[in-house]
Amino acid sequence: MPACESAQASAATETVSDRVLLDTLVYVAARRLVIGVDVAAAKFLSGQRIDDRTREQEILESMAGKLRPAERRHALGMDFFRDQLEANKVIQRGLHRYWDEHPEKFPGKHRHLATELRPQLDVVNSHMLLVLTHMENMPPVRRSYIDGLFDRKLRSSTALRQLGKLRRDAADIALRSLYRASKAEEPLTAHVRISSPLSVYGSPPAVPADPHGPGYIPRPSTVPAYYLGRPARVWIAAFRRTR
Repeated sequence: MPACESAQASAATETVSDRVLLDTLVYVAARRLVIGVDVAAAKFLSGQRIDDRTREQEILESMAGKLRPAERRHALGMDFFRDQLEANKVIQRGLHRYWDEHPEKFPGKHRHLATELRPQLDVVNSHMLLVLTHMENMPPVRRSYIDGLFDRKLRSSTALRQLGKLRRDAADIALRSLYRASKAEEPLTAHVRISSPLSVYGSPPAVPADPHGPGYIPRPSTVPAYYLGRPARVWIAAFRRTR
């Protein structure tokens, strides 16, 4: 099922989980940036400015009144839409620089901004609004989970597939309000201190004294492990016997 249809079906079903709605929101936000690649190409070809304050203001004003009830529930709303506009401009500026340096990479097919692309962006905006207004609470998820969903969709664009830094820069802006609202955590490895075995289990058991007394030199076939420079094995074995 396409992302837009999934958003409608999810919002219309009372039993749908907020996690499903969050997944759909992330996917649709990434879809908006993929369309933004074609917007960047249309503006690059025509020489049109990336910043379009008039259109941005129209989008934000059309969303403001509809999002107020949702903002009271989960703190997502206008900030999220502002972030989408800014992230699209990051994509456009990055691609314009890239195409200036690598004109051979400019896409061969172009789409019309006013008649094709902006209507598609309007539909995506509507589906974002639909999801936000039906979401009750932001589910707590890890940041890596949100990033993974987002980046997989961005990689579907040929123009963005090899531009990892540009994808990350756009994601940092497009998703920052989601990070805050969902209290997204960093990956666990960023916070875990790796402890030594001694800090976990306490001091190792003492190695028993040699019953033959000090100075005894055993034959090679009877050398205990602690005489062979392997105290770790002795400690592990002794520890297991105490369990």
